[in-house]
Amino acid sequence: GKEIALYNGYGELLSTMVQGKVDNMSANIQTYLKKNYKAYKPVDIYSVKKIAEKQNLYKVIVAHKKTKAQEELWFNTSGKIVTF
Repeated sequence: GKEIALYNGYGELLSTMVQGKVDNMSANIQTYLKKNYKAYKPVDIYSVKKIAEKQNLYKVIVAHKKTKAQEELWFNTSGKIVTF
């Protein structure tokens, strides 16, 4: 998958993202999506490392099955939803 690095205006690394395979998503994330996002299907997942916050997260992109509208969801490494 692709890798993305995000820098601030001073050239400091803020975060890195590595694209993963939706098929390899954790069971906890799959369960959350099946329960709370029935009308959506996952289209992308990224493993995200936020440097300053020392956080490892998963960013999941889901698309509505009919309208194709996309939403971005964040999960911690235990598969629990995270809000910012």
